[in-house]
Amino acid sequence: MAPIQEMAAQYHALQNRFRQIADECFLTENQEDMGMAELRFHDLRHTYAVNSLRAGDDIKTVQENLGHSTASFTLSTYAHATPGMKRESANRMNQFIHNLTESH
Repeated sequence: MAPIQEMAAQYHALQNRFRQIADECFLTENQEDMGMAELRFHDLRHTYAVNSLRAGDDIKTVQENLGHSTASFTLSTYAHATPGMKRESANRMNQFIHNLTESH
């Protein structure tokens, strides 16, 4: 089997096992009723990336953990700025400026 075909077969086996586990945990039971798309193994990768960035991991570390060739790809794919993240950023900047004015 060619390397790319072998990788595809391994991915499909992993995907199938993930679906079995999700079914066993009742994760897929009410998906349709909730308007959710099919749960995929790749969704775990996306969840990891987004939560890693939200937790404060630097983009370069996340990029390398995901195996992306550039940080810009990782940013454009996974860095979603939520209203809460924007507020946290504004609060950090406010505190930074406050600390600067307090020290002078």
